[in-house]
Amino acid sequence: MASLVRIGAKFPVMRSALRGTSLYRPIITAVACQNSEGYVSRNKKMGRPLSPSLKLLVDNPEPVWMLSIGHRASALILTPVIATTTMEYMISGKKFPEFLNSFEWLTSNAALWTSFKFMMAFPFAYHCFNGFRHLYWDSGRGFTIKFTKAAGFAVLGAALVSGLGLALYTPA
Repeated sequence: MASLVRIGAKFPVMRSALRGTSLYRPIITAVACQNSEGYVSRNKKMGRPLSPSLKLLVDNPEPVWMLSIGHRASALILTPVIATTTMEYMISGKKFPEFLNSFEWLTSNAALWTSFKFMMAFPFAYHCFNGFRHLYWDSGRGFTIKFTKAAGFAVLGAALVSGLGLALYTPA
């Protein structure tokens, strides 16, 4: 609908027909808004930057937004790793046990192998547990700051315990 309104606004006949409706809204660019009298000077007097700044986030580190950024970061870490490993498996033409044996060089050093497993397990566990928290929010509950912080730290703790448990686990 919005695209039809935009296309229709280009033609004079349609523009006049849309003008009386709630669908018509003149386009005001940022430059036009900044050139309006007093915009820049008013914001300079108030000490505001011209655009929103990350300085606000850096000066006020809140657990809620830090955990939210962590959720996105875990997805950014997991996606290319899983996609690359999957593509490598598909291209190799090996059967899965043979493909897993190609990572055997990591097992020669126990500390390297455990840290590798933790680096894979922690983001996965964190993203999964945080996904459950987001599903709870989707039900329309848990929006108080107290609950949000408590649930966030519970997710972080559960992810750390699960990540360490998966990293230290060795099958018999």
